Amino acid sequence: MESLANNFVKNQIFILFVLTLSAASTMAQSITSEFTANDEGWRGVRIYDAGTFTSYDNYYTPPFAPPYSATAGNPGGTISVQDVAGEASAEFAAPPSYLGDKSRYYGGSLSWDYKSTGGSLPADPVYDLVLVGAGLVLLLDAGPSPLFDVWVRRTATLTENAGWRVSSLSGRIPTGTEFQAVLADLQGIFIESDLAGGADTGFLDNVVMAEQPGIQPTLAITLEAGPPLHAVLHITGTVGKIYRIEHTTTLQSTSWVTLTNLALPTSPFLVSDPTPVGAGRRFYRAAAIP
Repeated sequence: MESLANNFVKNQIFILFVLTLSAASTMAQSITSEFTANDEGWRGVRIYDAGTFTSYDNYYTPPFAPPYSATAGNPGGTISVQDVAGEASAEFAAPPSYLGDKSRYYGGSLSWDYKSTGGSLPADPVYDLVLVGAGLVLLLDAGPSPLFDVWVRRTATLTENAGWRVSSLSGRIPTGTEFQAVLADLQGIFIESDLAGGADTGFLDNVVMAEQPGIQPTLAITLEAGPPLHAVLHITGTVGKIYRIEHTTTLQSTSWVTLTNLALPTSPFLVSDPTPVGAGRRFYRAAAIP
């Protein structure tokens, strides 16, 4: 015959598990530039070489408004920068909406379309994308130059192990801490425009900086030995993402109480609720914080 205590534990486990998947998640956020009406704040710059980015205001020419076309894009509008043959490399510089604290985009991506016209043979640039921030310069070779007058889409993953190098493409791989520091203090994003030899013109369209969609947080619950007994929440989600763990005593409640906020260090991760199980019925949920 089972003891009253055992029956109590079984009942409590059942009650706690009823809403084990009652979790909320926010939609991933994106910053986009489709150039449907204007240059959307993007600028053209010409630089001496990659070393310029270590003091990245030292341009060959100051930033300037790039020529805009409402019809030459992929499709629709586009901006362009013309290279100065033999003297400087041409770059597209991102506007303030892409800069600042972009730590939430760690694990996400930056994508763009580009093409080149004029010039001589396609010339694979030393780098395609540059991030500047936290005293660091990160460079990425996203692939070979496209053929003349052919739009090509590139996607860069915003994590340290996706081909990024520090200061030059022969430099070391950044650490995770360094990469996240750059995103948290993003001072410049530069997309290469000089894709061919000679005086070519590079075009840019459909830029998207996307947050990682992430894993919808889920909860599983067990009991921690007492006395008294405690609920232990097994949280599964995106490592590094911030979640709010909440509880309530009734499903009809519109007021959820915060148990804790945490940046998920591992998945799954265990969080103990200090409130004894015997204190009454309790439902839990996890919500991703934007």
